[in-house]
Amino acid sequence: MSELWLNHLTSFLTEQKSIAYIWDTASDALEWTGDVYDVLGIRKQDLPQVKDDFAKWINPQDLPDRMDRIHDALKAHSTKKDGNTSLDLEYRIRHAKGHNLSIREKIALQYDDAADKLYVCGFLTPLAEGQYSPAHNSGAGENVKPAGGQPFSERMALQKNLEKRVVAAAWLPSTS
Repeated sequence: MSELWLNHLTSFLTEQKSIAYIWDTASDALEWTGDVYDVLGIRKQDLPQVKDDFAKWINPQDLPDRMDRIHDALKAHSTKKDGNTSLDLEYRIRHAKGHNLSIREKIALQYDDAADKLYVCGFLTPLAEGQYSPAHNSGAGENVKPAGGQPFSERMALQKNLEKRVVAAAWLPSTS
């Protein structure tokens, strides 16, 4: 991308209070642009450079779902170089000042034929207070079936059913 285009994109993202990233899945390198300091509270030079460092910023309760969704999408996409996979996720991230920040992440998997590499391209946008809804998590990767596993939507339905039963049991009157 030319310097002009990158500056143009960065200006727009800053105006929108958003961040963009590209993750090279082969080298595990992350590149960032946008309003990094205002959104995450960290300087560009302190941004995570690999996916495991970025994962440390994500709320531990939200991390497994995000990782499962991306893993399922990567598995499905690795066999379809010309496919177009996208995800729309919501989760909480730890701001550098210590508070939780609700984030909407839009992801597109892009295959670069010339480089023979798969990239995960994403946008992070903070949600207004009260907008966070993990049930919002949806997208093309939702019904991707991983090798030897259930589709993500089936796993989530089972998890939600279990959570409802646990909550219901907690409200049953005591027999003692």
